[in-house]
Amino acid sequence: MSLKQLVADLVSAGTNKRTEFIIDFLNFNKINYHEYHNHGLVHNIEAAFQGTESDQRVIFFAHHDISNQTNEGANDNSSSVVVLLNLALFLKEHPPKLTVHLVFNDTEEILGALLNKNISLFALHKIVANAGSYHFLKKFAYKELIQGIFILELSGIGDAIFISESSGNVIADQQLNHFTEDLMKKNKIPSIIIPILSSDLISAHVHQLPGTVIGAIPYQQAQFFMTEINKNRKKGHHFFFYEQIPAVWKNIHSQRDTIYTIQEKALQLVYQGGKKILQNLEKLAE
Repeated sequence: MSLKQLVADLVSAGTNKRTEFIIDFLNFNKINYHEYHNHGLVHNIEAAFQGTESDQRVIFFAHHDISNQTNEGANDNSSSVVVLLNLALFLKEHPPKLTVHLVFNDTEEILGALLNKNISLFALHKIVANAGSYHFLKKFAYKELIQGIFILELSGIGDAIFISESSGNVIADQQLNHFTEDLMKKNKIPSIIIPILSSDLISAHVHQLPGTVIGAIPYQQAQFFMTEINKNRKKGHHFFFYEQIPAVWKNIHSQRDTIYTIQEKALQLVYQGGKKILQNLEKLAE
């Protein structure tokens, strides 16, 4: 089955059946998992794979919730859920050297409220505290062993992998970015480092853990975006305007975010990039 067909099956399951779809997939493929609930508001699903050489930890997140402004959420973030499910299949057959936690997390979409520049500090804390990624990391028993957190976002459209320079107001971990960028170059996978919108990276930041965000993007759009960003920086502006963001991002949180926009090549690109990361995790612990 193609990755795009799996995305189509996931979005066809409907908003209320997304976690059931993930669990059914893991059960069918005999992959062990744990479910974590928080007062009925958060439903995280974790599949863990013990490291063969080290107990150091690496976490992958892909949020399974979708915006209430879309029916399918195909790119944001069904695409990344499907990539993570297939990485689970890969890890089942190829045990990692470091222990890996794949987490399908809930309530990421509430973080969109952080774009409001007038938000109060109290409201900001409340929003972040209700994110599924925050809850998972809060209760994670091995924080001191975490070597990196990779967050998958928007994995369904594009011909290059984006690596987040920053996400909202949060700066990505430079060591993780260098590690990822070097791997992509070594394996001739096109990539580009760019700032992105708010994401679960803020949960890693709040817990003082190293994290970054990866996904797919049309390379030309990303290049134009960086040209505009550099113009802003020369003027002393360390932010970007909505009209400058890549056109592909303007489809998310809308009825245009459908399965018809999803590209098999983009899904495969992020999947292959994810595999390369998993095959080289021991370098993070050096």
